[in-house]
Amino acid sequence: MGERKTAQATAIAAETSARRQKVADALTVEILIERWAGMALKDRRPAYSREAVRALRVNLPDLLPLPAAGIDHEMAQRSIDAVALDRGETMARRSHAYARALYGWAMKRRLVPTNPFAEVHTEGREVSRDRALSDAELREVWQATASLGLLFGSYFRILILTLQRRSEVAGMRWSELSPDLSTWTVPAQRSKNGRAHRCICRSPPGPSCPPCPAYHLR
Repeated sequence: MGERKTAQATAIAAETSARRQKVADALTVEILIERWAGMALKDRRPAYSREAVRALRVNLPDLLPLPAAGIDHEMAQRSIDAVALDRGETMARRSHAYARALYGWAMKRRLVPTNPFAEVHTEGREVSRDRALSDAELREVWQATASLGLLFGSYFRILILTLQRRSEVAGMRWSELSPDLSTWTVPAQRSKNGRAHRCICRSPPGPSCPPCPAYHLR
């Protein structure tokens, strides 16, 4: 009877272990990213969420179909090193940060046993850029935009006039502009720092202001 109970307990333990392993194998890195995006990232800035998911999918393609719990430190390091060689050290550092955050979130939910990206080493460091265009260079850029046509010429001139980011200008909506086009409000959910930005034209566009890019985009 004791032997039968032991055998039964062993069989139940083996079945439970097999079931857990099956569940773990089904949770691939791709599925883990989807869960992370749908839960942890839903309250983050849209720009961060989009870039985090995009960077992981584009830069770590070999890991996507693999079980998330099966990724070890060596695999993680090789993947980040490959990003550094193919796409540069800056992209490698950012991909590493996204992957480490992904696995940190998964560990808190007991979805994975460890964070293989916790001790991954990346080369280089972030360097703040302090280069600014001189007045002469800015004048040359402004004049050169005239040859780019209505769409792209106006795009670059709005960048210069408002000092907003490329994605923010490219994503401009009519609903963000005041009726007379004198004010553009970048909503908090579209700005990088999570705060609304207001760009005000002191001379509202109209017939007396033909050079204004916003006027041409009317």
